[in-house]
Amino acid sequence: MLKRQPPSKLVVGKALARRAILADHQRKVLDELLWKAERGYEGEQRADDHWDDLHIAEPYVLLHGFEAVSSRGYTHQIDTILVTAHFVLIVELKNIAGVLTYEERSHQFLREQNGERMSLTDPFAQVERHEMFIRQLIDGIGVKLPVLSAIIMTSSSSILENMPERFHIFKLAGLRFKLQEWNNTYPVQVLESMVSLVRNELLAHHQPKKWQHPFGKVLIQRGALCLCGEVMQYRRGKFACRCGHTSSEAFFEGLHDYRLLVDEWITSKGLRDFLFITSKDVANKLLVRANFYYEGNTKSRRYLIPEDIWRK
Repeated sequence: MLKRQPPSKLVVGKALARRAILADHQRKVLDELLWKAERGYEGEQRADDHWDDLHIAEPYVLLHGFEAVSSRGYTHQIDTILVTAHFVLIVELKNIAGVLTYEERSHQFLREQNGERMSLTDPFAQVERHEMFIRQLIDGIGVKLPVLSAIIMTSSSSILENMPERFHIFKLAGLRFKLQEWNNTYPVQVLESMVSLVRNELLAHHQPKKWQHPFGKVLIQRGALCLCGEVMQYRRGKFACRCGHTSSEAFFEGLHDYRLLVDEWITSKGLRDFLFITSKDVANKLLVRANFYYEGNTKSRRYLIPEDIWRK
């Protein structure tokens, strides 16, 4: 099982929204990126709830948010992979409202909503790429399993029209029935041990990467940020704002943002500079108390900020 994590674009984007000093046009781009990432993640969570409610014949493996890089350097980000003794299913989730159509001759995936018509990224080309990649990985370990792919619409407001029959595209409510259909079409192909072998091979290739924002080098606001937008000062074990708010979580939020926007490693001096902590002793105590993995001796020591230091 690979549990879904918030997408890197959303996590990094929120850190940028808190701290990046951007021009107005850059801020608009970031807001649009965040809105799309939020919508996508909402759809993924909706689908995950649906998976949890299904009764899938054993054995099976679910991998959510799978990321890998091919031998030729191409990235594959797959929303969900289901591995069973019958088949492997690659799922692309789309949280898109409106009337959706596909023009196969021009390979255009179109949406019409509120009188506007626009072209979207072709999801069929996406899943075909992923399908070929996963099939190569499985063939490479000598396992013979059918590899299927499906595009699942997670929005209740999407209407599918004129979709090619050779692709599997359907609403989330149809997942249960499709799984039953595929189980009947593809009888058991391999032993349970082969399902585990495929899982291990896929997990060995799983390499999540941090999203690289499109704004180049940006100025980052330093300090422990209060809910009111002001920068807090460290006093008596907590960060305090002149508005009266105090927080012990601001330390972890600050390091979370530092990891995403500056570096995953931090020194005592880096902590003092970023969070405006004047005392070297206080900074050292905070880092020691956090119990991070570290490298180097006392003078040149650097600490590795955990990826899950602050989840929000």
